[in-house]
Amino acid sequence: MNACDITLVARCEKTLKVLQEKYGFKILALDVMSEFEKLKEYLLKDTPNVIVHNIGGRLACDNQALSYESWRKSMEFNMGISVRVNEILLPIFAEAKGGIICHISSNAAIDGSGAPGYVAAKAAINAYVKSSARFYAKDNVRIFAVMPGIIESEVWQDKAKLNPQYVEQRKAEQPLGRFAYPIEIGEFVASLIVMNNPLCNGAIYTLTGGV
Repeated sequence: MNACDITLVARCEKTLKVLQEKYGFKILALDVMSEFEKLKEYLLKDTPNVIVHNIGGRLACDNQALSYESWRKSMEFNMGISVRVNEILLPIFAEAKGGIICHISSNAAIDGSGAPGYVAAKAAINAYVKSSARFYAKDNVRIFAVMPGIIESEVWQDKAKLNPQYVEQRKAEQPLGRFAYPIEIGEFVASLIVMNNPLCNGAIYTLTGGV
């Protein structure tokens, strides 16, 4: 992979600094939900040519029966911020005749195995990617998404402490007998970015190990 500048954006400045010291990444510590204008300012000042949207998750209010307000909050968290970022970047990419946007969706968008607002948002991302990719293809802008299954993370580690039997059952349901590792998702996304194949435009990649 050619040399590149990578900026990580997240809320936890402590974690970001650890990654910065280890890998030399640029970092931007902020809460995109409440400090979006700071993110916008950064994007306009130091505009990237590739962006990977990995924001989202289940909100505490995201349960059945799903209320309108909970749905709205989940959509904003899991999709809205990404759309706002793309609103800034897509005209720039189109004018420059190049750019790559990757959305981290979820296989829950297909099988519904998740909180209702979260599932709805991820399904909407997939449709948004398809529509946007068709429109911006003429401008040499690549837009695609990946749909991982369950990923080994602190969330599932915490669940294992509370209900180890349930977590082991979910792992046993996976063809690989385990959850996906974050690096497996990251390496796949990186390979698509480096390849920059025009036929990847609009693709929604399923990364579940055979589920």
